[in-house]
Formats: sequence, C-alpha cells, structure tokens
Amino acid sequence: MGSANDFDFLHGQWDVEHRRLKQRFANCTDWEVACATDSVRPVLHGRGNLGTFRRELFGRPFEGLSIRTFNPRTGEWSIYWLDSFGLEIEPPVVGKFVDGVGVFEGTNIEGGEAVAVRFVWKDIEAKTATWQQWLSKDGRAWELVSEMYFRRSEQLKRQRT
Repeated sequence: MGSANDFDFLHGQWDVEHRRLKQRFANCTDWEVACATDSVRPVLHGRGNLGTFRRELFGRPFEGLSIRTFNPRTGEWSIYWLDSFGLEIEPPVVGKFVDGVGVFEGTNIEGGEAVAVRFVWKDIEAKTATWQQWLSKDGRAWELVSEMYFRRSEQLKRQRT
C-alpha cells in the first residue's frame, strides 16, 4: 500500500538535466538535452504536492506544472501535467511505489492518436532521482521519450550551510 509520504523526497529545489527524444515513434535515437529547474512543495496537508518545472524549449521559455495527489483509500497517486504550451491539463497517470520505484500509467493523445503513458521514478537518493516517460501504441512495446536527472540545487545547499 502506498503512502502520502511517497513523494516527500521530491520536496525542494532541483537542477534537472532533461533529455527529450527528438521524434517519437520514428525509430529516432537523437536526443535533445537541456538544463532545467524544478521546485516542489507539499499541498493539501501533505496529501499532494505541486512541482513547477522551467526550461527553454523550442527557443522559448517553457513552464510545466505537476500536480500529484494521494488517494488514501486506494494507496495510489494521480499525477496531472499542465504546461505553458498546451494550456490543457492532461489526463492523470495513476500508480504507486513498490520497492523504491514508482510506476504510474495512463492514456494520453500523441500525434492525434491515443497512446499508453508510463512515468517511472527510480534511483531515488537524498540528493538525486531519475524520472522517465515511456509511450506505447499497443501497451506491449514501450519507447523511452523523456528522461530527467534530478540533483539538489546548489542554491539550496548554500542556504542550508
């Protein structure tokens, strides 16, 4: 059973290396790599959190908002995404952490077509974490399309000392 504390590791300021596959579902192996920041804080009396993600994308400022909520009845988390390009909240991915790895799945629209979506949180340590986004057209073959390497912000480290 999941816990309302599962995402506590993510609270705070992060420097992020964001890798995005340049083309999805095209046998592409070219990645765009950029620096980003993420700031995450608890909300809803600890049963949720908000993350504000910022980077430059396609030569323009980009901001994304992650909304994560915990359902104590099911022990699962729902993760919603909204960004400054689409301005529409995406359907949630739902799941939980098992043995230190969080897997969250749902359905979204990619190129006008419904696709399965999987978020994976892994390699979680005090100062680092990894997030991945996988897509599948058939629910069997999955393509890694986005990956983020989180490191605690140096600014936060300086404030603590």
